[in-house]
Amino acid sequence: MLEKHSTSIDIVRHGTYYDGEKGELPDDSKRLNEKGIREVQLSAEKLAELIGPDEEVAIWSSPMPRAMHTAEIIKETLLGKEKKFHNPDRFPEPRISIFKELTEIKNYSPHLFYPLVKGGWVNYSGKKFYVDNNLTNPQNLSTLQYIIEKQAEKISPEIKKEWPDEYLEKISNIESYSDVTKRLARLMSRLETLKDKSYRIILVTHKGLTSFLARDVLGDQSEGLKPAEFMDFEVKDGKLIVNG
Repeated sequence: MLEKHSTSIDIVRHGTYYDGEKGELPDDSKRLNEKGIREVQLSAEKLAELIGPDEEVAIWSSPMPRAMHTAEIIKETLLGKEKKFHNPDRFPEPRISIFKELTEIKNYSPHLFYPLVKGGWVNYSGKKFYVDNNLTNPQNLSTLQYIIEKQAEKISPEIKKEWPDEYLEKISNIESYSDVTKRLARLMSRLETLKDKSYRIILVTHKGLTSFLARDVLGDQSEGLKPAEFMDFEVKDGKLIVNG
């Protein structure tokens, strides 16, 4: 009788992080704060309850420090629960695999994009100005749909002329929906090689990426996971199927 193997996937958003006094720390300096560490610990404990005795765990993380910090806490928590990790022969100790495909949407900064969608003040590059979403988002689209439809490119030049050049450059060069889905597809294709055992793959990523995944897999327009939350899936016939 052939042994049946399966692959489960958990998509985890990193925990709450410290972003400096003015919210302008560079991405390569952002690590979890005390609240974020506790969030991830609690989430990892819940995650441990889902992992079966025959599953081998592998953690795949975005290279951003806040995601890697999250991944490390998950790893240590699961080790403390005596969960079994997948360890290739060349790596005798559990390791976190880093994938650039799990990085946040390029040039997407929630504190810069949110005012375009919902309105509010922007404080960027030493300049503060107000964005009226009645003018920038008259259709009242969600943040995800706003990005997908490239609405920032459709804002009137009359409105944009009041904004700093640095801000315009940032919101005008956000990664396209097609490019995001292509890199996620490349990552998911790696799952095809995992057929010899039952695996639990934990993907640690960012809010924007979880929004895209929720849209493509769950078919909704959600704004992504809250800090340290996770979604649980199983791979069936090459597709992600939501558990529960």
